[in-house]
Amino acid sequence: MKFFCGVMALLFIVTVYANDLYQMEGTVSVQAADASTIMIDYQQYHIDHKTTVHGMVKQGERGPVISPEQKIGFNVEYATGEIPRISEVWFLQ
Repeated sequence: MKFFCGVMALLFIVTVYANDLYQMEGTVSVQAADASTIMIDYQQYHIDHKTTVHGMVKQGERGPVISPEQKIGFNVEYATGEIPRISEVWFLQ
């Protein structure tokens, strides 16, 4: 019984931690040829070489290249008057 409770507690901790990795998730619709902007669920975001990518990805002229239809988790930084910038990306598929 102690073992079972221990395993359940561990699974709970891992689940809570995993939920804190990224704020948003969506599916990539399209990415600009130079990889500087990306559409995720029809919302435009800026992406660049400062974006932290958790996983292997090809680099374009101005940022990581992520394939259309790829489901991702991501964090966003907002600045007044600018397109939201993706600061971190996780691949979910």
